[in-house]
Amino acid sequence: MAPDHTISVDAGNVLIEFSPKEKFQESVAGGERNLARWEDSP
Repeated sequence: MAPDHTISVDAGNVLIEFSPKEKFQESVAGGERNLARWEDSP
């Protein structure tokens, strides 16, 4: 899968991600920043 892809998951599915630890941590941090911005928006 190419970088910057969008993940879509349906209820009841299980997501398993195989990524190098450092890249995975970067992705999680980016997702957390985006979620925080979304929660803070009106």
